[in-house]
Amino acid sequence: LAIDWFDWVQTGAPAPRPMQLPPAAPFQRALLVTEDADGSTTLVDASPDFSDQRELPLPDGYDVLDARWGRNGEVVFSAKAALGAYSGTPHPPPPPGSQRREHYTLDQFEPTRLGETHEVDVTEQLFRRFPDGTVERLTDPSTEDWRDGLRAGDARSNGQPSVSPDGGTVYYTSTSQLTGESFVMALRLGSARTASESSGVGEVLSLTNGTSGAAWVDDQHPGVSEDGARVAFTFTDGWNDVWVMDAGTGFNAGRLTDDSWTDSTPAFTPDGRSVVYASYRGSGDGITINSDGSLDVQPTGWVLVRRDLVANTETLLSPVGDPSAFQPAVDPSGTWVYFLSLTPVGPRIARVPTDGSAPPTMVAGDLRAHRSVDLR
Repeated sequence: LAIDWFDWVQTGAPAPRPMQLPPAAPFQRALLVTEDADGSTTLVDASPDFSDQRELPLPDGYDVLDARWGRNGEVVFSAKAALGAYSGTPHPPPPPGSQRREHYTLDQFEPTRLGETHEVDVTEQLFRRFPDGTVERLTDPSTEDWRDGLRAGDARSNGQPSVSPDGGTVYYTSTSQLTGESFVMALRLGSARTASESSGVGEVLSLTNGTSGAAWVDDQHPGVSEDGARVAFTFTDGWNDVWVMDAGTGFNAGRLTDDSWTDSTPAFTPDGRSVVYASYRGSGDGITINSDGSLDVQPTGWVLVRRDLVANTETLLSPVGDPSAFQPAVDPSGTWVYFLSLTPVGPRIARVPTDGSAPPTMVAGDLRAHRSVDLR
């Protein structure tokens, strides 16, 4: 990738904000996305030992990819689903007196860029499930930030949700079908309690635009801190590294990792002192893309790493020879990291102490394949 930073605000990682350690919170419920043998998916509300499970039914037609707890029993999830009738008009509109601006990069008129398209499945979008089982669509392929709007002919997938601690904001990845770029976005939720009460979503803000200027970008995998002030994410600057920025503006972006590994899916610990992420430490490429767009993932080599932002130290939480580890979710008490382990029989839930004092172990209460796990 040819990436030249334009109008970058800060090159060093920002000093972690001092935070008072929160009291240890019990791990009350887990939110799972399970996958059956036929490829169908189910939302599941599970107890801490994963033995007491309750299905959260959805209307037909949702191929759920990822899910996060929202406020008051809500669930925010990404899924592939029929788009239905949508106008294709970029939205939400700018406020009165403001002028919409299209996304622009310095290299968009280069011959290699003109006329390009990318294999982006724009049926992947964000939804909100209310406790009564009704579902609200949060995004469609034309959802944008009017300050950095979609170019003519573009459409976007929207996925990888992360919900703020107060449940009022969804951070997510928006990927352009036209340029292949990906952006970390923030979407304000309305206060509706059912889908029928909803009057639509609130403001949409491109956090990526806060510091990227006119550079080509591939920001992904947002993870918000427990105080709601920071968002960790990944960006490729030669290698996929973990960065952090202000959650409200996208300003003060700084690098947390600077290595030759492929780093992914960062998650803050509850005290804000550390970030846990997946990192490929094996040989060759950790993931390869086939001609049909499907992915081949290395069965080993993906490990979990905890980076202490105060001491600037790194702790390996899982061995390179173990089944590949993905999508860490830190227990609300900060004691355990739960994650997906790519076992020979499919992705299973495992956990490891956050301090790395013991090796990972598999969770015994659930033996199904999983696409995501979230804790509250």
